[in-house]
Amino acid sequence: MSPWVWFLAGWLFAWLPFAFVLALTWILDLRTEREDRYWRKQTEPIRDAWRQEILDTRCDGHHVSLTNAGISGDSTADMLGRIERDVLPQNPSLVLITAGGNDIKQFPADVYRRNLARLVDMIADRGAVSVLQTYYAAVTDEADEVYRGFPAYMQACADLAAESDVPCIDQHAMFHPWYLAEPDEYREIMRDALHLNPLGNAVMGTLCVRHFGLPDPELPAVLAEAVPAVLDRMARYA
Repeated sequence: MSPWVWFLAGWLFAWLPFAFVLALTWILDLRTEREDRYWRKQTEPIRDAWRQEILDTRCDGHHVSLTNAGISGDSTADMLGRIERDVLPQNPSLVLITAGGNDIKQFPADVYRRNLARLVDMIADRGAVSVLQTYYAAVTDEADEVYRGFPAYMQACADLAAESDVPCIDQHAMFHPWYLAEPDEYREIMRDALHLNPLGNAVMGTLCVRHFGLPDPELPAVLAEAVPAVLDRMARYA
């Protein structure tokens, strides 16, 4: 599973005329090269990509810029190994962290949580705000057996945020109940057992910006029509 992260803290607008938000994990491109052919056909060409409209957003006259410092395949240990090189020297106002998909293949959940806590502490020591974000739900009955423990990792992330008084965007709490209730319908937003397709990415991005009280992103027409329907289905079970 590729770590990816979104963005922006709208509440920073109340006290920062300019907020520099740095993403420590990788953002999956909306364009895919595998079996989600319908969405590729409907969303091509997507300029690289609608995410760019999200990453550089103006709201009430305040500019928020996001830098993506993520690397696909990173675990929290990898992030710890490069945060002082790639993140802290840029003096961000806020760092948004989404991780766990690669940790589950390498570390037990307590090590994953401990690494997240170290990242949060290092960011706080520089005077920046951390926001933790959990992932969507993996299709565990189709993924490798190790991913059956994925919900426990996401819960560890959410628990750390609550106990540390760190903001958390708990995407897993939205996606996972829907997956359990309607697994066939849930697969409509997945590229494979571990990765979202363009529709799934649009849903996750929309949930993220709503968390910060920001306007929904401007999406290609086919996604703009489909995302509200998916969110309505998710809301039945969250």
